[in-house]
Amino acid sequence: MSVNDETPNELPQEPADPAAETGAPNYSNAQNFLSHLQTGVDVRTGDFTCTMSLPALEANNLQGPTVQLSLGFSSQLIDDVGYGEGWQLGGLTTLVEATGTVALSTGERFVAKDMMSEFTFKDRKLVTFHMRRDPTNLSEFWVTHKNGVVEKLSTFNHVSPVAVPVEIRSPDGRRVYLEYNQPAAPLLRAVRDEKHQLLSIEHKLGVVEVILHPDRAKPVVFSLMQSNNLLAQLRLPPELGNVGWRFGYKKIGNLNHITQIDLPTGGVETVEYREPGHQCLQGAPSTHMPYASGHSRNPGYPQASLTTTYDFSPTNYMGYGSGLHWQKDEDNLYRLTALQGQEYLYECTATTEMLGDDEVVVTRTVKSVFNRLHLLVSEVTTQNKHVLEKNTRYHDDPTKLFELQEPYFQLPHTATTVWKLLGDDVPPPREEVVTTEYDDFGNLIRQVDE
Repeated sequence: MSVNDETPNELPQEPADPAAETGAPNYSNAQNFLSHLQTGVDVRTGDFTCTMSLPALEANNLQGPTVQLSLGFSSQLIDDVGYGEGWQLGGLTTLVEATGTVALSTGERFVAKDMMSEFTFKDRKLVTFHMRRDPTNLSEFWVTHKNGVVEKLSTFNHVSPVAVPVEIRSPDGRRVYLEYNQPAAPLLRAVRDEKHQLLSIEHKLGVVEVILHPDRAKPVVFSLMQSNNLLAQLRLPPELGNVGWRFGYKKIGNLNHITQIDLPTGGVETVEYREPGHQCLQGAPSTHMPYASGHSRNPGYPQASLTTTYDFSPTNYMGYGSGLHWQKDEDNLYRLTALQGQEYLYECTATTEMLGDDEVVVTRTVKSVFNRLHLLVSEVTTQNKHVLEKNTRYHDDPTKLFELQEPYFQLPHTATTVWKLLGDDVPPPREEVVTTEYDDFGNLIRQVDE
């Protein structure tokens, strides 16, 4: 069993958002939501995300635990943490002790209020994990997940500013051990189970080699080729030839953004950005944040290219237009209630075009609307006069502060789906409504389908 085996409803996916101390200037839980290489634009934030999931490490002869690592890119990660600027290893829980920032292996990120014994978190309601400091060794921490997986984190006797996992236990007690280089700035070096080495990572000049099952006669090697502190190529195992993904970048302000990815199949993806982009709250470290305005996928063969453009509202996930003043290390929109005005909403309209049959351009638009809690409240998809509407009401009370909400307030209460046609003399719409109720632990206790 892995830490990620149980992800209720819309829990985040990798890559994990970088910790505050590694250069992410704007904290927001919208980034909690950012197979092999996966790319796309997050319609909440406008960030272009790129993630490569490594093959799952099945430990102890498939008895667990499972370690699922990934390599992900975030434009807000300024520092080079060993894999090129903007890239970091995902799938591992970390704690920046100075700020209390906890980035879980599931991708969620929280800021702790109290770290003396049992941790408490100011922006968490549904308890899916517990975290505590080891009373016998104050440089070690224990994370217990709802699915029974336990992680042991360490700062190596307070040498490292970041606590990293050194041991992972499955619910039945089987263990995996993680080893690092340079305790002052830990870089993962190896993953072992109780009998074998599962993974080795070797950092060399200009290249990082990720080796799966290094003790076997034919280990699998992925090479991360770097140039000017940037990941230039992610190369597949040598027996497949000199093939892999190549990356191009553009620097906007002091942040790197991916602009092109050359695929091993011959295809090309390109990304365009809007500058200055989203406007930030007054008092924030930056006045604007660029966002992806266009994403094109060209398969490279006699297949149609797919081009998507993104239009965002003036209101955004950072809270611009809410009247709030920026505060560090917290989601500022969580301080907003309907008592201060109308419900705060922000939206994105994604328009996708591709060449269909008979050289006809097929257009599909998806309009997504989010509330102050970054929850998707409306999604309308339109193509060829066919419309699919999804509207969701949650258990939150918009007149109450975050601290006063029910533990399950971010879970759906009613989900309404409508299918309809545009034009004259069309059949009536079809509508389905699903109503759900939960207990304080997020478990479904009642569902009504209408």
